[in-house]
Amino acid sequence: MQNACEFKQCLEESHAVLPTACQALGKTIKEILKQYHQLAKQLKGAFTLRYLKAYLQHLEQVILEPQKDRRKSVELKPWQ
Repeated sequence: MQNACEFKQCLEESHAVLPTACQALGKTIKEILKQYHQLAKQLKGAFTLRYLKAYLQHLEQVILEPQKDRRKSVELKPWQ
């Protein structure tokens, strides 16, 4: 940004997309919590920090390389 005018324009554009971004983030958080709850129920008290770390590591990889995750999901589909 070179000047105040460009900053103001960028700010206005950000305000336009902020509600949509917040909704998407809310949906993502809701899904994460839902999956966390399901995982905790499946493990029936055996939920340890090791499982949580592995799950978080997987999420980081999905965020960094979403195409790779989709490709692997397609490969695993016949086994589900």
